Amino acid sequence: MIANNEFEEAWLDEGFNTYSTSKILDKVYGPQFLLPLDGWLRGPGTGWDAINRAEYLSGAKKDSLLRNAWEYYDGMSYDINSYARSGVTLRTLENLLGEETMARIMRTYFSAGVSATPVPGISSRWRAKYPAGT
Repeated sequence: MIANNEFEEAWLDEGFNTYSTSKILDKVYGPQFLLPLDGWLRGPGTGWDAINRAEYLSGAKKDSLLRNAWEYYDGMSYDINSYARSGVTLRTLENLLGEETMARIMRTYFSAGVSATPVPGISSRWRAKYPAGT
């Protein structure tokens, strides 16, 4: 629905997908569901957010979140930062701001993006304001 430049701003593209997926899974299966490798199964287990946090913590120090896709240390670092870390970051933002505020932010972002094809520079503006290591 919204076009992000997935090569230069993968964290936006994949992060919103990861964040949205975790919200949907929580609503359908509850925040604690079991995710076996061979398919979905209801029952006690580890929720999607916990899985994303564990993946993020396994290799977050290799790269900055705000990086061009081709600049990541390796494919695993791309995966961690573009999916898990960005999803955890957006979920943390929601936890800090509240669901209503986050929903308003998402609606505003969607409304601004619907009328445009990829808006370059979102990440570069963040990089300028928050350089790596700060």
